[in-house]
Amino acid sequence: MRYGSLDRFQTGIAVPVASLRTEHSGGIGEFADLVPFARWAKECKLDLVQILPVQDTGEDPSPYGAVSAAALHPIYLRLDEIEGYEHLREEVEPTLSALRESDRIRFADVLRVKRVTLMRLFDRHEPETLAQELAPWIEANSWVRAYAVYRMLRERNLDRPWRQWSTFQDPDPADIDRFWSTPSASVLFHAWVQRECDRQLSKVSRTLDELGVRLKGDLPILLNEDSCDVWLRRNLFDLDGRADAPPDMYSEFGQNWGFPLYRWEKMADDDYAWWRERLHL
Repeated sequence: MRYGSLDRFQTGIAVPVASLRTEHSGGIGEFADLVPFARWAKECKLDLVQILPVQDTGEDPSPYGAVSAAALHPIYLRLDEIEGYEHLREEVEPTLSALRESDRIRFADVLRVKRVTLMRLFDRHEPETLAQELAPWIEANSWVRAYAVYRMLRERNLDRPWRQWSTFQDPDPADIDRFWSTPSASVLFHAWVQRECDRQLSKVSRTLDELGVRLKGDLPILLNEDSCDVWLRRNLFDLDGRADAPPDMYSEFGQNWGFPLYRWEKMADDDYAWWRERLHL
């Protein structure tokens, strides 16, 4: 997704995707809901729609607690657009309908339903065939290899933070390669989910481009300590410090956001390769 050049002043609106609930949503705003919102924005003569971060935050409803600098949150997927869902629709739709009718977004419930349904849709594939199908996308999105392994290991450790894992607390690239030499179903699952996220968001981005409405993202500058990036690239993060905000009109004693700081001197050693890769996505 590229924003494009600026040749004039532009007017837009910022919105969290989660808030764009429609009659077609699964209890929370989804990537696909950006299309009708963009049509409304165009009628209002707005040039762009800026969204809050849509990175994977796990079970944290805050869009800023990213557990990956690159992975998208599967909660924003529209199940109806995934191959095979027609076979599960009759069974799943009553639950989604109840979530749609809720006055508030039931984040944990929505995530649970979508996660279970995605696993069932994934199980409809033959692993070896799917691995071959995913290979070109994974090669073009190399970050997903470590992310899928991280997610698999977290599940194996009952969703505990990586600091509490019994093994692989301090991985190296060779560990990631070994898990991908003959990838397990769990590793493939997380890669497949990210491919589906990429497909849906890319489709939405192209549609907005055709409408003449630009889609602008929001990069979560800081990352959760319990994230794939901190787990894998420990040397780039200062786990003894925490990012915060000084006292102001909103908080008498300031705020401690709980995010680790960056070790900029280490990042400089390879000319900020991690940041370059992240901004290139």
